[in-house]
Parts: sequence; C-alpha cells; structure tokens
Amino acid sequence: MLTLQPWTKTGEIIPLARLSIGKLRIAIQHVLTEKTYRQNARKMQQEIAQAGGVK
Repeated sequence: MLTLQPWTKTGEIIPLARLSIGKLRIAIQHVLTEKTYRQNARKMQQEIAQAGGVK
C-alpha cells in the first residue's frame, strides 16, 4: 500500500517491509504524473526560499 507523505504531500511512502520493484515503479509514476505533487513541491520550494534557504 502506498501512502501520501503526510506533512508536505510531495511524495509517497512505501514501508520497507512492503517495498518491491512494482510498488516503487507505481509510486514513481504516480508522483511524476499527478499535478498536485508538483504543485506542493513548488509551494515547499517557495517557502524554503522565503525562510532563507537551506543551510
């Protein structure tokens, strides 16, 4: 089962005990094709920049 990264909604979480090539492939395809992941990543990027960047 894939679960949404709960805090930033920028990715998927696959528990190591359930990790497989197929599940990883599905998660990658899902993250790369769903617009919300990109939108959330851009929002996070802007928030990091506004906070002074990563140190």
